Amino acid sequence: MMVGSDCVIYPKFIKKGDTIGVCAPSSGIIREAKVNRLNHAIKMVHDKGYRVIETKHVRTNEDYASSDAKTRAQELASLYQDKEVRAIICATGGEFLLEMLPYFDFSVVKENIKWLQGYSDPTGLLFTITTNLDIATI
Repeated sequence: MMVGSDCVIYPKFIKKGDTIGVCAPSSGIIREAKVNRLNHAIKMVHDKGYRVIETKHVRTNEDYASSDAKTRAQELASLYQDKEVRAIICATGGEFLLEMLPYFDFSVVKENIKWLQGYSDPTGLLFTITTNLDIATI
């Protein structure tokens, strides 16, 4: 399932044909310029030979968050539990990731090791996974 050393677990690297899941554990993407960038990025990833799926609230925003905290936690967990998804990308940053952490079951990460990538606000999630579970993140 993974390659690793004695300390940090490294998820298997993705390969052409694999599925990448996109979620919004903090803000969603609704501004036209960011939607265009997301669409362009998805097209580029498709063109490289990967499949991309999005959770329901990637393209929504309610009071600066993609959805309520519990829903954001459930959507992230659904990508971890989806056996087809080999890597997960957080669509954007924001300011409210910490709200969803109490609803997120980190055992789902340990049971379904895969790459998680994020920047800015998702760092709170990446840091927690890397330091508490010894699983590499990006």
